[in-house]
Amino acid sequence: SEREFPGSTFKVVTPTAGVERGGVTAEEPVYPVTAAYQAAGIGTPIGNFGGGSCGGTLFVSLQDACNTAFAQMGVENAQASGMTATAEAFGLNQDVPIDLPGAVQSRWPTEIVTDNPPFLAQASIGQNEVQATPLQMALVAAAVANDGKVMRPHVMREIRDDQGDIIDSYDPATWTTPMSEDTSRLLREAMVS
Repeated sequence: SEREFPGSTFKVVTPTAGVERGGVTAEEPVYPVTAAYQAAGIGTPIGNFGGGSCGGTLFVSLQDACNTAFAQMGVENAQASGMTATAEAFGLNQDVPIDLPGAVQSRWPTEIVTDNPPFLAQASIGQNEVQATPLQMALVAAAVANDGKVMRPHVMREIRDDQGDIIDSYDPATWTTPMSEDTSRLLREAMVS
């Protein structure tokens, strides 16, 4: 029922957009090893944790949770339209179909990132106006393990009557499919690495 900045947990959404819509592979591009990334426009450069330098391929960038590489990936590879389409394919900006009251939408700032590369760079690393519930980010990670499918979250497994007989049960169902099986396989390997 509460949204927070997803931060580095969002570094699963950005490479999904990069791979699905921006030509990112396991080998290319190789992001420069740098301490800051400046997107075109007015804004503060994106820095890495502790002021360190990082970069490299997708796998190396994910291992390091490299802000500069993922900011660049979001801006230059996935771009605003790809990031928006991917975030929404994961379920952001939508009602979560869970069998509990009070579930809030996770937010992707569609209007802010369009034609605003510095904001897109910040959003690509899960900052700025991006807000997500812990449930949403668990669903994002689970999609990588589940061949690219986000399952409909649920609490109830079954309902029994006073005799112990099952009168209703949950049937697993896909909610969204934000990535292909190939992309989920690649991201799984990257996350394991």
